[in-house]
Amino acid sequence: MTRWWLRHKVRSTERRAAVAPTDAARPVTPGHQVTRGQSPQRVFPSEECPTTGCTIAPAGIRVDAPADSYVVGSRELPDEPAPLRHRHVYGHAYKGRHGAAGLLGRFTAGGGTLLDSEHPTGEDGQRLVALGRPAWCTGAALTVLPAHDILISAVFCTGPVKPLLTEPDRDDPAGELPVLSDVTCDATSDCNTLPVHGQVTNHQEPARELRLGERPAQVIAIGNLPSLLPRKAGAAFSAGLGRHSLHFDSAPWQRAARRFPTAVEENVHA
Repeated sequence: MTRWWLRHKVRSTERRAAVAPTDAARPVTPGHQVTRGQSPQRVFPSEECPTTGCTIAPAGIRVDAPADSYVVGSRELPDEPAPLRHRHVYGHAYKGRHGAAGLLGRFTAGGGTLLDSEHPTGEDGQRLVALGRPAWCTGAALTVLPAHDILISAVFCTGPVKPLLTEPDRDDPAGELPVLSDVTCDATSDCNTLPVHGQVTNHQEPARELRLGERPAQVIAIGNLPSLLPRKAGAAFSAGLGRHSLHFDSAPWQRAARRFPTAVEENVHA
């Protein structure tokens, strides 16, 4: 029996669903069970969800949920329960990001496991579940300014790489870029491809001044940028997840599972 628990998101601007209604029926086959946590801010209302085979539960993570449940969601986890005992399908918790050590410590305290959704990969190392087009389209739309050069960074990397832009680059008049859109948003990580900034922005104030004066520059670095298009982004992510998630014992998910103890060593025990 494979049990899915679709959890509520705690961030007020996070309206996506990791599993869209069109895909929610996929796990409802012999040997699968789905529990959908209530979430009033979720872009897909309960009426759109399958009425057969899905159980509705209150928002939050139930500590008494079966130990073999896969808790599926995106972005931040609620503060309680502090020790996490289940297997969570979740993203943005590795690579030395801000808060990673505390979050991973909650898994080790509760005996749970994190299956970071950035890390199910093919044999070639290619990421299999991604936000894709909705993310970079939103990043592009926010930076459309007439008669300006812009840089949109949508690079996925699992380790430090050569930066796309450094402070000396910004100081060169020939490479002037008044607007930077950091779609990847690894701003607090060693994997930051735009080290000219190290702070995320938000939905209320999407752009932050990097430099004033005669050559002003701004950066857009919203951590959950695709949530500006919650239905489209949720459907795209759900489709990618659905192609692989019926078989958590498959090779891609086993690669993600093996990444967890390494991340704990890197972030918690370092």
